[in-house]
Amino acid sequence: MQENRLTNVGTVSISTVSIAENSSFLIVNIVDSGGVPIPDSEVCLFLEDEAAIEAQDCQGSLRSKVTDDFGLVVFTNLDSLSYHMASFKDGKKGVQTSEKPLNVNERRLVQIALE
Repeated sequence: MQENRLTNVGTVSISTVSIAENSSFLIVNIVDSGGVPIPDSEVCLFLEDEAAIEAQDCQGSLRSKVTDDFGLVVFTNLDSLSYHMASFKDGKKGVQTSEKPLNVNERRLVQIALE
């Protein structure tokens, strides 16, 4: 495992996230319609696609987190299941559904655009 740390180099911040070996995780990037990262956006994981599509917030979600300054969240130690995601900020919503299960030890990057 790596140690969590944040190093400031001028105006650039580099973040290191602890991730256990032999674990699956999702890296979720929330952006606007132009591809600009959106910080402080709530991101929710659901097991049912309809739950993610119909959600108005993260109530009833499996897990939720808020994006960092780069519009990113990392969900670690996930089981080999299909995860459906919704993100919310300032009345905008983005949804990503997947029929493809997360594989054991898989690291998957998902980008969601808020509209």
